[in-house]
Amino acid sequence: YQRRVHGDCKKNQPPMCRWLMYLGDPILVSHLLTLPKNSLVNQSLNCNYSEIKVNGDGFGMGWYTSAEGERPRAFLYKNTCPAWNDENLRELSHCVVTRCVMAHVRAASPMSLISRSNCHPFRMGRYVFMHNGDVAGFSQLRRTMQESLLDWVYPQVQGATDSEMVFGLFMSILGSPDGEHNVQFLAQTLRTTMAAIIALQKLARIEGDNYFNFALTDGTKFVAVRCHTGSDEDPPSLFWNAGSSMRYDESREMFLVAEGRPGDAVDTVLCSSEPLASPEGTTHAWNEVPKNSMLLVSESYPPTIQTQLLELEKLDLDREIALLPTRGKGLVLRHAIGPQPTGPVLHHACVAPPATSAP
Repeated sequence: YQRRVHGDCKKNQPPMCRWLMYLGDPILVSHLLTLPKNSLVNQSLNCNYSEIKVNGDGFGMGWYTSAEGERPRAFLYKNTCPAWNDENLRELSHCVVTRCVMAHVRAASPMSLISRSNCHPFRMGRYVFMHNGDVAGFSQLRRTMQESLLDWVYPQVQGATDSEMVFGLFMSILGSPDGEHNVQFLAQTLRTTMAAIIALQKLARIEGDNYFNFALTDGTKFVAVRCHTGSDEDPPSLFWNAGSSMRYDESREMFLVAEGRPGDAVDTVLCSSEPLASPEGTTHAWNEVPKNSMLLVSESYPPTIQTQLLELEKLDLDREIALLPTRGKGLVLRHAIGPQPTGPVLHHACVAPPATSAP
């Protein structure tokens, strides 16, 4: 069925979903999804940092697991029923232990189909992606973006959302579903993806605001984006926390972020649309991701946590392509962008990196 109205949403502002991204020590996912006072499931019913209070148009979770010595492998669980009414989710959350998980509760755009294929997150190869926001003029851009996808990417875009199409464009620019890349390379590819979308919108004379709150991971590192193009309005909310470990203590009703002893590594990072607990209900302060910035968490031990300003006025397609570190990767990109008989089309010619390539 279709989501038709959002009566409490500002004029021209899209509904805003809620999501979280965790990377670190093994955790039982119920400590993120169901147990805390402001768990993601509770946010689906009554969130605090959005005018849209209910996110009941579906749920999705992607998590990674691996055998000893193997590369992490991604698995998905999605359902169209509201997260608060999903018994399978509650069962899974109390038995899935993972070092990396992302989860998403959806508030669908008006007239958007409520279907499993439209629920986030989305997976291609080793990469998992989710989005909170909106691509301006997507109905006009959809065909152009489809024609910009590589042949192997096209059939993997199974839903009808702007979010999955953005992921498809990202993977087409990246070039391979299984290539090994460092976090800086993934961040630059995301920047190039955003620049490509903005360039296509300009060519199609589309006016409007983009809301780009993205999360991307390969199970060992992640990039999160908090971005709004157009007016001076703030992007959707996004926070992060870090420590030597995290868990929810039911007896104390506290979300515990352990700082560890002096010298202990900070190796656990959580990024979420909202803090999972109030300042009084957590042991470590939450940090807001700055407006129009990226949060990068590397796979090194301990991980490097870095925020980068996007500088939207400099987000130019040719400039971003030039910054892609292609040397030694076997990756060749050729972009030609301009008006075509059916509208502006972004063309790619890619040679995938060898399976053994290193960043």
